[in-house]
Amino acid sequence: MGEDDFDFDTRMVELARAFLDALPGKYDELVQQWQLWHVEEDLEAVGRIRLLVHRLGGSADNYGYEALGCSARAMDVLLAQDVSAKSLEKPFTELLAVMNTVLDDS
Repeated sequence: MGEDDFDFDTRMVELARAFLDALPGKYDELVQQWQLWHVEEDLEAVGRIRLLVHRLGGSADNYGYEALGCSARAMDVLLAQDVSAKSLEKPFTELLAVMNTVLDDS
């Protein structure tokens, strides 16, 4: 293994750590935005939720969290449709559960 490989591996470990370090904040932000949408019917919160889950779906796999990526992408697809917060309670709860599993395992 060359020096460049070591630098790449080290950088990937650093990025994975940064991803995990940011995950509790993303979790909290998702819950907050969900409350705004579900309870206060703030339709702008839907866009913020979608952006958060889209980013999670795009980055989780890169750091070895395939279940989180899959759950986030599924939620992203559902949010692209004209759906109500009530109809997304189960997938949203499942996404939060997967996030909790990742956090508990880290």
